[in-house]
Amino acid sequence: MIDRAISLYRDRFSIIGLFENALYPEIPETLAAIRAEGCQTYIVTSKPHVYAQRIVEHFGLSDFLMVSMAVN
Repeated sequence: MIDRAISLYRDRFSIIGLFENALYPEIPETLAAIRAEGCQTYIVTSKPHVYAQRIVEHFGLSDFLMVSMAVN
């Protein structure tokens, strides 16, 4: 039953759940200002790379953020 629940969660998250969030106010403007100062900005998340990339693209942040995978 636990394996089925995890599978259902992952199936839903991969299509709908990853977009069920919102940006804090003025995030795009703040990231643009930081980048204009010459700083690099990255995503740090425990989510799989494929989901992090899709979320960044969905919220129009690709020009501001680099999504890279950490290697242990």
